[in-house]
Amino acid sequence: MATRPFHPLTSFCITIHRKSFVLQIRDVDIGGHSDAVIERTIFKGIVNPGSDWHTMTHNGPVAQFTYRVRVLCDPHYYNATCTKFCRPRDDYFGHYTCDSNGDKVCVPGWMSTNCDKAMCKPGCNSIHGYCDTPGDCKTEVPTIQSRDSRKSLTTQKLLLPQDWTQATITIG
Repeated sequence: MATRPFHPLTSFCITIHRKSFVLQIRDVDIGGHSDAVIERTIFKGIVNPGSDWHTMTHNGPVAQFTYRVRVLCDPHYYNATCTKFCRPRDDYFGHYTCDSNGDKVCVPGWMSTNCDKAMCKPGCNSIHGYCDTPGDCKTEVPTIQSRDSRKSLTTQKLLLPQDWTQATITIG
């Protein structure tokens, strides 16, 4: 069988289905034949997404050819079926990047499933302390109400040290 390079008017048609694809090589209007199929190959199987190319060979009655295929997921989609979604963000809804498997990786200083909880300064009281930004520490200011001699309510704010976990307040 003689080897002949593809004519410049030869076209390729690839039809992709879920776990297979059809590759057709067509002769476009050469020798009076309009859009005639020269050779057709059908691949049934799985080509997992990734940057690697897979080499395939077709030995047909009219033509032999070798071709390479690869499957790439759309941006921000991961796994073998390209159905796992992860888009990096750094806003109110989360502070994370995505690893090569599409898992969220918290930006330093953030934690939780969606990386939306700031990591407070070390030593920040776990009951009375909180933070909105990493490395910060704010202390909740508890209030008490008491009656003074005129029988009206007054509110007094008590500032607790950051390392207190409990306080007993006696008003005499």
